[in-house]
Amino acid sequence: MGKTAQGGIEPGGGRKDHRHTNAYPLQLSDDSLKFLVPASWKPGVYSFEINADGRKSAPTLLNAPDPWWQQGDWGKEASPGGWLRIFGKCLSFDAHAAVLLRSSGKDTTLKPKQQDCWSLNVELPGDLSAGEYQVLVYNGYESQAGWKERERPGLPARFGCGRPTCLT
Repeated sequence: MGKTAQGGIEPGGGRKDHRHTNAYPLQLSDDSLKFLVPASWKPGVYSFEINADGRKSAPTLLNAPDPWWQQGDWGKEASPGGWLRIFGKCLSFDAHAAVLLRSSGKDTTLKPKQQDCWSLNVELPGDLSAGEYQVLVYNGYESQAGWKERERPGLPARFGCGRPTCLT
C-alpha cells in the first residue's frame, strides 16, 4: 500500500440510514488501517472500502459477527436439553444477541444464557429433533448484516445423534 489512502464508509447490510462518507486514515501501515466512524452515526455494522494507489478494495463489513467455532455438551455434538457454545468476535453488543438453528426449513431462535463479544452460550430445547442444523448468530445490530453463519460449509451442527463426529 502506498503512503496515502482514503476510503468510503457507510452503514452496512441495508440499514434504513444508508449514507456514504469519505474517511481518511488516522494511522496507516502495510498491515492495518485506522479511521473514525462519524460520531453522529449510531453503533452498528458498517461497510467500508479502501482506495489506494488507484485501486479500490472489495467492500468489507466492520462489527459484523464472525463465528469461528462451536462446541456442544457432547463435544462435537450437542444433546437436546444440552448446551451449545459459539466462539468468535463481534458476537454480541448490548446483550441483544440471538442464535438461529435451521433444519429442513424449520427455524428455532434462541436467546443466549451468557453472551459477550467473544462467545455465546445457549441452552437447547429438550424437544429439539435430532439431526443436522445450520447455526447462525445475530449480534444485536439492526440489520441483516448482523446475522452470520460460520464460514465452514459442510460442517453443520448435529444434535442428539449419539456420536460426536460431525462438528469441528
